Amino acid sequence: SGNLAAYTGSASTKAAITACVRETYAPFGVQIVTTNPGAVPHFEAMAAGLPVVSTTVSGIPEVVEDGVNGLLVPSEDPHALADAIWRIAKDPGLAESLRTNAAATIADHYDGDRLAAELAVRFTRSRA
Repeated sequence: SGNLAAYTGSASTKAAITACVRETYAPFGVQIVTTNPGAVPHFEAMAAGLPVVSTTVSGIPEVVEDGVNGLLVPSEDPHALADAIWRIAKDPGLAESLRTNAAATIADHYDGDRLAAELAVRFTRSRA
């Protein structure tokens, strides 16, 4: 018992949502974000296994690691943006590496079930 919030949907509902996100992003070869909409588009694209090209605004570099799970460019630099997109288009090995690492980053660091369990442990310890 206690006052903890947790995902209470069924595993099949969670799987359906995950499949829907992957299906939505599947037709695209890369996610390009040049404004600061928050991290949600980055998380969704990365979870779907898309390489991300983004600007270095706000906290995005905390999620997108340049050359590892995406490519980062300075904001308001269209030439750098074009170069990053071109790099992914011309280098299938780079694109595949970014895809694999992007999906792994989300699975390893931002899995909702794991994060909720960790928070539950912390709250339980703080109440003891």
